[in-house]
Amino acid sequence: HGHQPVYSEDRDVVAMLNGELYNAPQLRAELTSRGHTLPSHSDTECLPHLYEEYGDDFVHHLDGMFVAVVWDRRRRRLVIARDRLGKKPLYWRTDNGVFQFGSELKCLLVDRRVPREVDHVAVHHYLTFQYVPAPWSAVRGVHKLPPTSRLVWEDGQVSVERFWSLDY
Repeated sequence: HGHQPVYSEDRDVVAMLNGELYNAPQLRAELTSRGHTLPSHSDTECLPHLYEEYGDDFVHHLDGMFVAVVWDRRRRRLVIARDRLGKKPLYWRTDNGVFQFGSELKCLLVDRRVPREVDHVAVHHYLTFQYVPAPWSAVRGVHKLPPTSRLVWEDGQVSVERFWSLDY
C-alpha cells in the first residue's frame, strides 16, 4: 500500500521517495507519538510529517538510500534531498523559472525543449575518471544532485547545499 505521492493530514505538504528509509519504524513511532496520522505502512509516508516537524532539517532524520522530494504547497517551495552515499541518483534542470527533475537523464530528455548539447566538462571527467561526477551530466544545463545534498527550489531560484559530512 505504498502509493505515492503521500500527503500531510491537511494535504499542504506532498512527498515522494525513491529508495528506502531503513529507520522508518522508529520514525513512524516518533511521529505518531507527536500526534501525526500515518494510515499506511509506507516509509514514504513519514516524509511530509518529518517536514512539518523539522522543516528542511527533516533530512537529518533519514537513514537509508533515497532521494526524498517534499513540496510545501503553502510556501510554494520544493525540497529534494539525496542520500549520504549517493545510491539513488537525481537529475535536474531549470529554465525560465521552470524546474524539472527525474531519477534518470532520459526523464528530462523526453521534453523536447531540453537542449541536446554535450557538456564538454562532463566528457573530460568521463575520459579521466570513467564516470561523470556530480554536479555534471552528459547534457549541458542538466545537473546531478551530489550525494548528501539538499536542493531547494523557491521563487524560481535553486540553491544546493551539503547537509552532512563524514565525521573523522
